[in-house]
Order: sequence, then structure tokens, then C-alpha cells
Amino acid sequence: MKIRRTSAVLIAMAAFAAVTCPSLAGATSSTVVPTRHLPASGGTVTWAVTVHDAAWCTWWSSPRVPKFNASVRCSGKAERSAKFKAITGAKAKNYALRLTVVGKTKTVEWLKVAEGSQTTTPPTTPPTTPPTTGSSYCIAPKMKCWADFPAVDDFGATQLLVGYVVTNVACPDPGVCDQPAGDQLDAILISFVTGPTGMSKPGVEESNFSLNLNGGGQGRLDSITCDPSAEYALCGLGPEGPSSSFAAAIWFDVPVDSTWSSVDFSYHSGTTSKVYVFR
Repeated sequence: MKIRRTSAVLIAMAAFAAVTCPSLAGATSSTVVPTRHLPASGGTVTWAVTVHDAAWCTWWSSPRVPKFNASVRCSGKAERSAKFKAITGAKAKNYALRLTVVGKTKTVEWLKVAEGSQTTTPPTTPPTTPPTTGSSYCIAPKMKCWADFPAVDDFGATQLLVGYVVTNVACPDPGVCDQPAGDQLDAILISFVTGPTGMSKPGVEESNFSLNLNGGGQGRLDSITCDPSAEYALCGLGPEGPSSSFAAAIWFDVPVDSTWSSVDFSYHSGTTSKVYVFR
């Protein structure tokens, strides 16, 4: 499976338990995404992990952080720093950082950076208690934010992980997103595992997702999800090989300051249909 440079959205997703991945010690490996907080004046975040049985580490960020995105050989300790400029205005800004570790197989880890979300010293450890429903995390009971399909779906997938919903993100390609005035852009970070024949067109799954909002209503799928300018956009991926995993992003337009209640996925395999609800 090919590695893509990306300017997408950053979150920390756990590897599927059913998939053998290079060991990544020292990084959070749960559906609770670690978050680093920075004041509006900016600062530097250093992300360090220990890797085993790996050959390449690919770092990316969204919105893009200057001099952060890179693919380098890695073994033992892998570390990279991201420097964030000061922001103006009252609104906090969220960034997503991702580390893809590739050896004999592949695993993906995410880190969120919230700039302008606090003015005091950042916490030195991730929170131990998951946030409540409506925040950015997928926190299903027992932290099971994935679905093991009873059979390969019509498009070749066998498993789905919903790792995170990033709220109020910048358009990955300014001017391309078609969000209406008064709406913000939210991104869902997902990962699929393919079946024995792979997935020739992963993008056809985009219509099976919906983002449900607290208080009623749903997000509207933004056209950037299917624009080739947005790397890691679901519609821009593929084909993906057999029995492999890959990460993707889907963007939705929602009213400003909306919070989400669930991500729904409509599964179809032949005559069998089912809706999976991720909270």
C-alpha cells in the first residue's frame, strides 16, 4: 500500500486488534486521543515514541505545520517537533498530527494539538478520563470504536475503525470546500481493513457515513471528501491491496459550534444490511 504525504486532519487511532502491526511503544494506543494544549501565543510540541520492527516513519499534520511533514527511516526512538505560530482571534485552533510506522506491516498513531485552548502550563500527561459524548473522541463502551463485519461488504471491507471527529478544522485546500456561510468543517478520521480481494474503489463508501448532531440534524458531506487536492480524502484513495489497513478522512459541514452525538455507518453485503453506530 502506498504512503501519501498529506495535509489532512490529525488524530490518534488505535491499530485494529486483528491486524499484526509494528510495535509502537510509548504512544497512546486507545480510542482516547492524546491532546497537547498550547496557549494562543503558540509554542513547540515534541512527539516521541519507541518503535520496533519498523523501517520508515511518516509524519504529517493538518492543517500543515511548517517543516513537520516528512518520511524518515526510524528504529528504536522516533521523535519529531512541531512549532506552532501564534494565532489571532478568540477561537482556538485544532491540529491533527499523525505518525505512520511501516515495516513488515503498517500502523497509525494520532496526536491532537489544541492551540489557544488554555493560557496555563500544558498538562504533562494525557487525560485519564475520556471526554463526554459530543466531544471529539470516539468513546464507545469498552473503547470499541470499531466494527468487525460479519462478511466482506459490497466494496471489499471487513473492518472499520472510527478514531476521532476533529471539529472546526481548516479546509485542507482553501477555496475548494463548499461549506455554506455559518457552517464549520468537521472531519472524521477512519481506518478500514480490506478483505481477501482488497478494495478497488474505497471512495464508494463515503455515502455510507453520516455525522449525527446533538439536538438533532446531520452534517452535510463536503465536496472536499472527493476532491483529489485533499490527500487522504476517502474518495481519493485506492486501490488498496488485500488484507491491509489504511486511514482516510471524511469532511462534513455542520452549523458553527455544533457537537456530534454519533457517527453512523451503513453496512451492506449482498442482501444483508446493518447500521453501525459509533459514539
